[in-house]
Order: sequence, then C-alpha cells, then structure tokens
Amino acid sequence: MSSDAAVLTNLIDKLTGDGTPLQVVIEASGCFVWAYDLLASKLGEDRVQVAAPSKVQVIAQSGEKTDANDAWWLAYLQQMSR
Repeated sequence: MSSDAAVLTNLIDKLTGDGTPLQVVIEASGCFVWAYDLLASKLGEDRVQVAAPSKVQVIAQSGEKTDANDAWWLAYLQQMSR
C-alpha cells in the first residue's frame, strides 16, 4: 500500500501543482478507505466524494461493467452536480 499511496500522492501533486482545485469521486469498494483518507487529507473532505456503485443506477444497471465505464459515469455525474 505504501507504493500505491506514493503514486496517488504524486498524481495529486501533479494535478494540483498549478493551483487548480481538484474534485474527486471514488467508488466505494473493499479497500477504498486508505485512498479516501489520503485524498481527504491532501484535498479536503469537501473535495472528495464516495459513490456506492449499487446506489448509482447507471452503474448498477449497466450492461457494460468496466472500471473505465464506471469512472466515466462517476466523473460525468459529479460534473453535473448529481
């Protein structure tokens, strides 16, 4: 996990290096808590949202269940303030 945390920290630093605020949505899973804690400490709790995939209808009912598809929908719904 420490290498994963280092990679995530580097990504956050790269994406926020120019001062642009970053909003993040992550899918709840069996091992998301460490990522949430890291993101919340770096960005602030108000900048990190957690989505339960079973509660997001477009993901739960999707016939194309892939990480890329789920990520696209989470980003889209966040962008639309849903």
